[in-house]
Amino acid sequence: MADNYLERRMEEYRTGRLASHSKSTPGMRRPHKQCELVLSYPPMNVIVIGPCDTLATLVAATVSAFTGVGSKVAFTSGDPKGSSILAQRTGARYYPSSFTLDAIVGDIAERWGDIDVVVDLRIIGPENVDDNPAADTASAARHILYLSHPDNTWLCDEWL
Repeated sequence: MADNYLERRMEEYRTGRLASHSKSTPGMRRPHKQCELVLSYPPMNVIVIGPCDTLATLVAATVSAFTGVGSKVAFTSGDPKGSSILAQRTGARYYPSSFTLDAIVGDIAERWGDIDVVVDLRIIGPENVDDNPAADTASAARHILYLSHPDNTWLCDEWL
């Protein structure tokens, strides 16, 4: 019975009766205001290197930000349970921290081709996070995403 169910669902998907989920984020679907900045991102291959034991929320926010604009994301983190949930929720590839960086880069290059963006969060220590980690991590993830835009020279000139 389960086999027939899956076959019927696949046939519905092929014929278009079962729509796939949109890759656009809610911010991309709403009308834009006159003074609003809108960035379009090309498909990018991204690696997020998380610290072994801290800042799991920053890793999650960064992975979510990149997958939210349609990037393929691979990440490493020291929290196997939380990272597996994040990978399932976002569609990103999770590599346990026992993998070497060379092994991760080699595997991703073989699967996806060239790597466009590498985000190394190991340089950020817990002492750099203020009392409101949710606001800090969301803001930091947005800044990382903005700065990784391929045409970011105007943005870097303004912020740096």
